[in-house]
Amino acid sequence: MSKSLLIWLEGPLQTWGDSSRFGRRETVDFPTASGLFGLLNAAQGISHPTEEEVEAFYSLEMSVDGYSKNDRYGESVSTIITDYHTVGGGFDESNPVEALRIPKKSDGKKVTGTGTRITRRDYLQSRAFAVVLTGDGKVLDQYSKALCEPVWDLYLGRKCCIPTEFLFQGLFDGHLQSDEKVNELVCAKGLSKLLSVRVAAGEGELRTLNDRIFVNSNVKRYSTRTVAIQEFGDVNEDMG
Repeated sequence: MSKSLLIWLEGPLQTWGDSSRFGRRETVDFPTASGLFGLLNAAQGISHPTEEEVEAFYSLEMSVDGYSKNDRYGESVSTIITDYHTVGGGFDESNPVEALRIPKKSDGKKVTGTGTRITRRDYLQSRAFAVVLTGDGKVLDQYSKALCEPVWDLYLGRKCCIPTEFLFQGLFDGHLQSDEKVNELVCAKGLSKLLSVRVAAGEGELRTLNDRIFVNSNVKRYSTRTVAIQEFGDVNEDMG
C-alpha cells in the first residue's frame, strides 16, 4: 500500500552538496536525494547500504518544498554563509598521533611548506524544508520508526548542522494529509515559501544533480538525477 512520509528539515545551518571538492565545499539550495538517503541510513544504523536498500529508496517519489524564516519586517533572513577553515597546521611531527593528522600527498609524502590547507565550506542559513517520500508503505514504515528512534545522531548535512525540529512529522495515506500538515507547520512558524523541487516532469527550471547512489561490488558511486525547480521568491538574492 502506498503511503506518504513527511520529513521536516529545519535548523540554523544546513548543507547539501552534490559535487564538492576538498578545498571548496559548496551546497545546493535544497536537500539532495543522496543526503536524505544518508540521513535515513544513519537513523537505521546502516553504514554500508545494499543494492536492495538503495533501490528501495530511489523507487520512492521525492518532493521538496523550501521555506525561509522572516525578520520582524517580513523580510527573508535566509542566506548562504561561507565558513573559512584551515586543516593540518600546528601538529607535532614527533608525536605519532599528531603526525597522522598532517595532510599528505597521494604518494604519502608531506606537502611542501607547513602542510596547512585552506578549505571553504558553504551553509544554508535559516532554512526549513518539507520533504515528502511517497511509495511502498512497508519501506516508509521502517523509515518512520528509525526517525523516531534513530540509532545514530542525525544531522542536516554535516555534524555541525543540528536539527531544531522533530524530523518525523507523520506517515499519511496520501499527499492531501501530508500537505495539510506542511501548511500547519508553515503557518505556525511564519515561514515564506522559496522553492519546490519535483521530478523532471514537473514545472520549473531543469537541473541535473550528481546525487543518485548506486552500489557496485560494495563500492558506492554516484550517477545523475534530473529535477525541476520552481522558485517562489528571489532565491539568489536571499542567498546574498
